[in-house]
Amino acid sequence: MLKVIDSHHHIWRKTDLPWLLEGKPRIFGDYTALKRDYPIEEFKADVAPVNVVKSVYLQANWAYDRSVEEARWVDETGKRHGMPNAVVANADLRRPDVEGLLDAYTKIPSVKGIRQHLHWHKNPKFSYIDAPDVYDHEDWRRGFRHLADRGFSFDLQLFPSQLKGAVGLLNDFPNVTFILNHAGMLDARDDASIEVWRSGMETLSKCPNLVIKFTGLGTFDHKSSPEIMAPMIPVSLQFFGAKRCMYGSNFPIEKLWTTYATYFDNVVKAVGEVSDADRHEIFYGTASRAYRLD
Repeated sequence: MLKVIDSHHHIWRKTDLPWLLEGKPRIFGDYTALKRDYPIEEFKADVAPVNVVKSVYLQANWAYDRSVEEARWVDETGKRHGMPNAVVANADLRRPDVEGLLDAYTKIPSVKGIRQHLHWHKNPKFSYIDAPDVYDHEDWRRGFRHLADRGFSFDLQLFPSQLKGAVGLLNDFPNVTFILNHAGMLDARDDASIEVWRSGMETLSKCPNLVIKFTGLGTFDHKSSPEIMAPMIPVSLQFFGAKRCMYGSNFPIEKLWTTYATYFDNVVKAVGEVSDADRHEIFYGTASRAYRLD
């Protein structure tokens, strides 16, 4: 049976998430169904049809001054329930106090990496940051150097128009493992948009310290199917190869329009005919290395 690492999911208590209750428009549409607790017990029930043996929690945007509390809560949950097995914690690398925050994370055993949402879009409803090139700003780079010094990975979340611009960051920090969330967030299906995304992915493929994550592939369509996952999965495999691609669910966001088993099956179908060794890499090996799970 195929062993699976879910490299990207959340658990939460709704009272901890200001954004969940504020009612602002989100990329994934009407999220009324998410305005409730999503505990580890429900996540484990959702993944039960699939042989998920380990999982990675991605920060869920608690109030910023409670970021360490978020990581500690997830770490303790993992100890009690056997997953999550790794935490990607929250940090705004521009903040002058970020060094102390990163030091606190080094004391939490399951924290393996950091994510800061850097995706900027001409549609302000899609943007999570105030400039498209924050990764090149000196105040942000100062924080990133502290991240690199502590051996954390970095989950990179960008829109297609930002992909080529990130090459400098990846080249400047060759010892940091970067994980590109949602396979580069293809946000439109017209030929021009696909070409911008494809060209950006091809450029990034020359950076050996970048791996790709097959998560959130129904975000802009609000449904799940192997057809929707194309071209993201086939093109990513073409440019990066199986050893630099990984599976993840983005649950419970994807639960708005599909079940876990269906999402997983759709990824398997979109991956297509590959060797057993490559399939192992996509669904287990790449995530295990990137997040240092073994």
